[in-house]
Amino acid sequence: MKKIYGLFVPVYALAMAIALYPTTPAQAAALKTYTNVVSLGDSRAAGAGLPATSPSAPYDLACTRSSAATVNPLAYVLTSTPYNYACSGATTKNLWQPQTAINGSVVPSQLSQVPVAVLNNSTTLITLQSGPNDVGWIAWLIKCIQSTCGSTEDSFAIKGQIDTYKNDLRFGLATLGQLANKSTVLVGGVYDPFVGSQQLASAYGLTTAEYAWVKAAVSVMNTATSEAVTEFSSAYPVKYVAINLTNPYELQWINSHPAPFHPTVYGQSIIAQSFLPPSADSQPIIPSGISSTSTNHPRRNRPLLFHDPRRKAQIHFTHLCTRINRATTG
Repeated sequence: MKKIYGLFVPVYALAMAIALYPTTPAQAAALKTYTNVVSLGDSRAAGAGLPATSPSAPYDLACTRSSAATVNPLAYVLTSTPYNYACSGATTKNLWQPQTAINGSVVPSQLSQVPVAVLNNSTTLITLQSGPNDVGWIAWLIKCIQSTCGSTEDSFAIKGQIDTYKNDLRFGLATLGQLANKSTVLVGGVYDPFVGSQQLASAYGLTTAEYAWVKAAVSVMNTATSEAVTEFSSAYPVKYVAINLTNPYELQWINSHPAPFHPTVYGQSIIAQSFLPPSADSQPIIPSGISSTSTNHPRRNRPLLFHDPRRKAQIHFTHLCTRINRATTG
């Protein structure tokens, strides 16, 4: 039987010493002016595992919302007011149905929490991240890690779960179309939980075939999401947005972080970047001070991200996997 392997991601990955640089005047002019950014969805959108917000809004603690969640850096760049109604453990149905949170609290439906003047407003940007909880995604990943996955039975089961999710997403998008047809809605996809690395997946005990099955499941989920969104794209401003995380420091890991396979502070900034229009800056965005481990550097002609953390991550990647392998044999 497989074990859940320990994984250590160097602290530098969460301590990218950066100062958020503003968009240039030309870029700012190219961006649509949004006064509000609303986040709906699951624990990825809530910011699970990251520093909690001071409970300034109802259900922040119950939903494990974080000041480092996607909505905050996104609103920062767009100079908008952030509203985070995402909740850990939420499924797509919790857009319109109450949810029992992980601490036992009953949380009202996410759409009912949004002020009406904010929800249906031409200057409101709504982001939605859902799907994994609908299909029991974490349970599938643990199954792959601890035992085996990818059988015909597994494929049949997850396909049924994805079909149910797609139908629920259709209903959710139809509801959004009724309640928020003036707003712009962006629906995010699901990222590869092993950031595109067979080496990392193997370190967690997945065979090549099992990792291929995981990637195929991600693709099917994203296709379902994209197709559901397309059905409503002519009715109101709604668009599918692909989410790609490509380096291990962008995710939390088992035995090293409180919310495995969820974005780190830096991963949240990558997701926020995905929701920005193409005219916005191409560098990852994290408001200075968003993490207690961040350090501000003087502004230069271009943003400074700890001397290009992507390159640094590549340098350390082999050491990272070596550490995992040692844990599996020790």
